[in-house]
Amino acid sequence: HDNLKLDLMSGLDEPNKEILLRANFEGERAVSSGKGLNEQRRAALEKTSSMDRSSRDMAVGIAPTPGISNWVQLGPTTIPNGQTYSNARVNVTGRVTSIVVDKTDPNIIYLGAAQGGIWKTIDGGKNWVPKSDNEISLAIGAIAMDPTNHQVLYVGTGEGNFSSDSYYGNGVLKTINGGDTWTLLGDVTFSGARFCRICINPVAPATLFAATSYGVYRSTDGGNNWTKMTSGIPSQNATDVLIDPSMSKTVYAAFWGKGIYKTTNANDATPVWTKLAGGLPGSGFTRIALDISPSSPQTLYSLISDSSYNVNMFFSTNNGGTSWNQISLPGGNIGAQGFYNLNVAVDPTTPDIVYLSGISLWKAVRNTATNTWTISDIGVAFHPDNHALVFHPTNHLVIYAGSDGGIYKSIDGGATWIDTINDGPCITQFEFIDQHPVFDAIILGGTQDNGTEQFRNSPVFYHADEGDGGFCAIDPTKPNIMLSTYYNLSPKRSDQSGRLGTWTDVWNGLSGESLFYPPMTLDQSNSNNVAIGGMKLFLDAAQGTGGWPTSITLPGLSSKISAINYVNSNLIYVGTDGGQAYRIVKSGSTWTPTIISVAPLPSRFIWDIAAKLGDINTVILVMSGFGTAHVWRGSIPASGPATWTDISGTGAGRLPDIPVNALAIEPSDPNTMYIATDVAVFRTTDGGTTWTQFSEGLPNCAVFDLRLHDSTRLLRAAIHGRGIWERKLDAPAMQDVNIFVRDNLVDTGRSTPSLSGIAAPFEDPL
Repeated sequence: HDNLKLDLMSGLDEPNKEILLRANFEGERAVSSGKGLNEQRRAALEKTSSMDRSSRDMAVGIAPTPGISNWVQLGPTTIPNGQTYSNARVNVTGRVTSIVVDKTDPNIIYLGAAQGGIWKTIDGGKNWVPKSDNEISLAIGAIAMDPTNHQVLYVGTGEGNFSSDSYYGNGVLKTINGGDTWTLLGDVTFSGARFCRICINPVAPATLFAATSYGVYRSTDGGNNWTKMTSGIPSQNATDVLIDPSMSKTVYAAFWGKGIYKTTNANDATPVWTKLAGGLPGSGFTRIALDISPSSPQTLYSLISDSSYNVNMFFSTNNGGTSWNQISLPGGNIGAQGFYNLNVAVDPTTPDIVYLSGISLWKAVRNTATNTWTISDIGVAFHPDNHALVFHPTNHLVIYAGSDGGIYKSIDGGATWIDTINDGPCITQFEFIDQHPVFDAIILGGTQDNGTEQFRNSPVFYHADEGDGGFCAIDPTKPNIMLSTYYNLSPKRSDQSGRLGTWTDVWNGLSGESLFYPPMTLDQSNSNNVAIGGMKLFLDAAQGTGGWPTSITLPGLSSKISAINYVNSNLIYVGTDGGQAYRIVKSGSTWTPTIISVAPLPSRFIWDIAAKLGDINTVILVMSGFGTAHVWRGSIPASGPATWTDISGTGAGRLPDIPVNALAIEPSDPNTMYIATDVAVFRTTDGGTTWTQFSEGLPNCAVFDLRLHDSTRLLRAAIHGRGIWERKLDAPAMQDVNIFVRDNLVDTGRSTPSLSGIAAPFEDPL
């Protein structure tokens, strides 16, 4: 599915079209699709943690350093008024992939997030704390708690939701003290894998089974060593695994496109597996989710996605899988995106209530007298795209759902939902950001599936616009004017500081293919001019309201535009996802593009491109991929291609081999640059000869965008899974506490005198 072509999407409804577009685009964001490349990511993490250090431990993040300015989280801890498929408005945070409730103390809950790590609450969700920010991977696929010791948990890194923005992992994290410390296990075995589920033998808890993209694995020593199951079972893409709670030697496993398998000698040296049939489809299906009834272990349920990912099929068995019956779903379906959101959970007290996770959450209830099922949509009141559902250990009516919007709680079996539990986890997946030219208290950012959001001087962010959010821009001369993108060539514009409901579409005149998030930017010398890129470069002199009268065809273009630098009204630089770079010059009313990319510049995805400050004939660009340099300087003659120089560093100061996503250049010193990578932020002060890590206090997570707010000397970072962070540059030793009285909504305590008397561009929420 990662290679689905856009021409297959004719006739799809918008949600399905959106997810396929995302799959096509965000594969470049995901770190790798192979074990070898993911090992390179781990090597990069280890190099990052050891740069300028004499030693390191298993945690690879860069801890805060006393006496200097470190990275500080801005949020969001939650975003009120997030969207649903109903009229309801709810708190949203980010994609939750797995949830565990402590059976000895239900106030203790753990959640795993996509690139957001493990979070824990000990008070039922009033407060949440990140527990794995400095570990080898924050992409969480599965969590399991030892049924005999609630302090012991296993976490499979590598998200088991098969979209291309689901990052791969680097092994299993184990804690024996409730998440305070972690040990990395199976890192060689599972480098580059996805985890769909980990299950623990309730009788012998040192025995675990894991369903991974590399197949089903078993450990008999508490996760220290893992053995692949091979006898009668497929070797790849296990999507679920279950242990019979009444007979631990019986284990079920599901495989993408292959079917469901069972072993009754799971504790033997070499378990033998048998494929189940008896009513299950033999072909035409993909991902499979399973669950077993705790109160009737011979009863199992399976939710299966068809090959188009548009139809889900629901099956049951009451004889341990010997025979299966298909249960009709409303409209023959309960939603699409089965490769991405698919889960089954059986009520612990009865086999006759089953919860089905798809785009929405559905509840299936069997009438035992008539043997008929009533299946109702109970998920429209919270954010869609469901991935996880768990039960309170003693009250089956209390359930927790995890979706692209975060975690939600019901105390009445799904009849109503509580979103206050979704206040605290800072797990929003930001894509791109821009910031107010004067107020450091305002940042605009696009997010995965949670719209376009604003930091407004509070860790509780403001929900500005719907859908997915990509590139965005704030007019530096008229900052009440903001632009954003949804997906494809779909720019919007607000002239009321991004207030929800004030955005108007400005895409009339745009056409053709583009990246899922096409690049969009304003002319640095005249902010009325805007550019957006697809298979052509489109320009408009009225911020998109003029119908995009100028479209520029780039010579020899073989890929999509991925980066734009609108240097001034007569000069634009462009990069593509295939490593092509262009200089486009205006003379009179005519724009003339020239390709400037030649060897040794590699054919990699160009994520950012910028003219060197003070020298518009020199460009700096950054690239993704592996096995090549990632930061390049191009010297451009009056005509013809540029001369390219690798400025990724030399010797001990060379960057690790890791994708680079964004670039920020110091206005007063162009030899000082900052880059955002998939593992850290780096800085050079000598034009790229030497790079050092610049991530003190930053979680070990992919950084997608950087912005430098020069007047306040703040470097901002958009994290894909941990929100927005900032770091004060040129700062003296930091005090432990900084207390001030806020005179104004946009007063951050940094300005002297304060901003008293200056009108804030947004209303007081209190």
